[in-house]
Amino acid sequence: MPGVSATAGSNAAGRDLVNPVAIHAEYALPAEAYAPIPDDAARPGVANIRRTALFVGRTGELGALETAFTRTGEVVVHAVHGLGGVGKSALAAHWAAARDEPVRWWITAEDPAKVDAGLAALARALHPGLGTLPAELQTQRAVTWLAGHDDWLLVLDNVEDATHIDPLLDRIAGRGRILITTRRATGWHHHATTIRLDVLEPAEAVDLFTRILTHQGPRETDGADAVCAELGHLALAVEQAAAYCAETGAGDPLVRTHSRRRRAGPQPRSSVDCSGARGPGTGAVHVAGNGGHPQGGYGGPGLNSPAAGDVPSGVRL
Repeated sequence: MPGVSATAGSNAAGRDLVNPVAIHAEYALPAEAYAPIPDDAARPGVANIRRTALFVGRTGELGALETAFTRTGEVVVHAVHGLGGVGKSALAAHWAAARDEPVRWWITAEDPAKVDAGLAALARALHPGLGTLPAELQTQRAVTWLAGHDDWLLVLDNVEDATHIDPLLDRIAGRGRILITTRRATGWHHHATTIRLDVLEPAEAVDLFTRILTHQGPRETDGADAVCAELGHLALAVEQAAAYCAETGAGDPLVRTHSRRRRAGPQPRSSVDCSGARGPGTGAVHVAGNGGHPQGGYGGPGLNSPAAGDVPSGVRL
């Protein structure tokens, strides 16, 4: 009896006989994707932080940061803490942008997923060939590189819980420099030394307000001190108030606001009025931040801003 032969897809004796086929899927990854990030990957300089011109004061805090990070033989993790909108992110960005570490990298660190995403982005910046790898492998490559080098600075912005960054700190212990911004005042004794950031000094708040208001040209600024005082000299609130008045043309109303307050006596902080501005609407704006990235100012496009609950609610500008 002749033998029965079959090829894939044929039928022999009423049964499908499919020849086994070995399928090999080859991914076209560049050779560098399989190797560690080179030691000299940071030589051209790798940074995603730039200094903003919209920054005032904080001389003491900037000096404290510089001193803390230049001491030898001490912990190199420091945390700036304060209430939302006080200017922690702006301080960190302004200070970090002026540093000379070859790697200066900003990571939004509100939760572990964002920390990992920021590290993966660092890996791609150091070694673009890693972009085809899964994100978790990119994160691992970045951590491995950081753990093997010293001349780098990470800014972990808006850390909500110290446990979110514990795995990273454990793996890179004793290497590089890390600056943390956080609203939490406690819980850092095992992780970092702390620097408290308060609201702006009155003169600094007026300077910030005036810079924004007069950015496009001369404007009436009499009464700016009263507006800043009503806002508690909170950096984010001052910036948004000035930006609103600048955009809507509310210059003279500042004078009227100051004059009305002197006649009417003390009023609640949440009733600053820039109404009378040219254009539609009542002139009422609620100060509240939206999350973002650190390059715009104290709360503008690109700067991490606090949640609405951290700014005095119902502030009317």
